[in-house]
Amino acid sequence: MDIKLNQKVIKDICGTVSFKRGDAFYRAGKVEIPDYNEQWVNATVTGADVFHVTVTKSNDGRFTTECTCPKLASVKHECQHVAAVLLAILDEQKQGTSNAINNKDRPGNGLAEGLLNIFSEEPRRTSGHQLHFETRKILNTMFKIEPIETSDQQMMLGVSMSIGPIKIEDISGFLKSVANRETSLLSDLFSYDPKLHCFQNDIDSIIKILIQIVHDSESSLKDENTFSTLIIPPSFWHQLVPLLERAPDVKLIEEGEVTGQFSVSNERLPLLFNFEKITDKDYSLKIAGISDLIVLHKYNLVWLKTKLIQLSTEDCNRLFELKNM
Repeated sequence: MDIKLNQKVIKDICGTVSFKRGDAFYRAGKVEIPDYNEQWVNATVTGADVFHVTVTKSNDGRFTTECTCPKLASVKHECQHVAAVLLAILDEQKQGTSNAINNKDRPGNGLAEGLLNIFSEEPRRTSGHQLHFETRKILNTMFKIEPIETSDQQMMLGVSMSIGPIKIEDISGFLKSVANRETSLLSDLFSYDPKLHCFQNDIDSIIKILIQIVHDSESSLKDENTFSTLIIPPSFWHQLVPLLERAPDVKLIEEGEVTGQFSVSNERLPLLFNFEKITDKDYSLKIAGISDLIVLHKYNLVWLKTKLIQLSTEDCNRLFELKNM
């Protein structure tokens, strides 16, 4: 919606008190805008109750507002619900994500404007879900993390992706399409289209890091990637962990089987050491449980099928050497 807004305009319309309350509603994610075009916006604001707000643009560029909340006739300013919606519109104008068309009401200029609009570039929307002005479908996305042995016999972590029931067979190609905002054919029945589809914000943050990995020309792991699995360089791992923990569907897999939901803990390793004297000069050391774990020493991690355990660099190196012995 192309109306002239800034914080001063909103304060003048709504007053300082309603502006502050509206800002609190907006920042708390209480504003939803399911229906809008370049002439009007229909929104809901959830407070003690759900109130409906309408903002309508007139032909002269001005706008009017209405809210279903009870308002005293003696109050000159608009309510906090209107303030919250206007702040949402202002934020979208700043981000440039609104798909409204800027009309210039100049007589006799319709044909020229029509030609310019045909060749004008559409706003490029981010692949992440927009909080307010969003009509695209959010894609259900699952990540799978698994240990992979590389050609030099190093144990690394790899990631693969699925969208709904569709496994992404060329993860690097798909990530490049997302980065370039291009359509990507994922199956005979489904194509990812950035104009129609978006990702939950936590998922989108993961995808952006994976895109960095794909474009990292200095990565020595580039040749280890398969089409469906992307090796995660240790330098990117700590950025990914908190995002993977927040994402709704991240699985651990080993040898093609799902073993658990993604988690990283600092708990003690389930190892039992038994040191016995056999003769005066010979001793025996038995370590129960060591065969069940995979040491990912480049990440300072231990893989235990259902979870990952974080170790210090020193402890991880000791365990790595002990397991190799």
